[in-house]
Amino acid sequence: MSTSEPMYAVFLCNYDGAMALKNNADSQAVLIANDEVSPTVLAAPPKTWKEHWLDHEQLLSLVHHNEHVAVYYDKDVSRSVTWPFTYMAEVWQYTKKVYGKFGTDSRLYAIYHTNKYSGGHPSTYLDASHDHRNVIDVGPGPWKSGKGNDLDLCTHEVAHIVEDASKGKKGSPAFTIWDDSKWAEIF
Repeated sequence: MSTSEPMYAVFLCNYDGAMALKNNADSQAVLIANDEVSPTVLAAPPKTWKEHWLDHEQLLSLVHHNEHVAVYYDKDVSRSVTWPFTYMAEVWQYTKKVYGKFGTDSRLYAIYHTNKYSGGHPSTYLDASHDHRNVIDVGPGPWKSGKGNDLDLCTHEVAHIVEDASKGKKGSPAFTIWDDSKWAEIF
């Protein structure tokens, strides 16, 4: 999917309130609940995003998005790097299936840097610092292999989102036990 195409979604609610995401034939989005129909569009994420957290001040560019993930690169990340599009969408789908939803925005916002910022950090929808989005922000790249540490670091940060915002609760009472990595090994 190109980032210039509008994104539409249909949410179907059955009798017990469960929801399913579907697209209709006309690319029209509707919310169906209690026999009422009203338009609902899953908005495209911003094409650019200016970092304003920690020591990060990069202007990020949206390089890919779907209903599960919005992937942003800084100016130094090679646009030939595409593995995060599928991999991070699959990780986030797994996360929501196993641990439930994380706020009202269905997407994970994955930010990639090259030649800056060692390691990574997460943020969640419960935290204003990253505009109330579920975010992984990782560097230093270059992200070319899509193997080993490329995958491990990204997955590790998603594990922190689960730890820090599961079931609508902010923070992890067990972080002093798990420290930075043990929960991620189980996740």
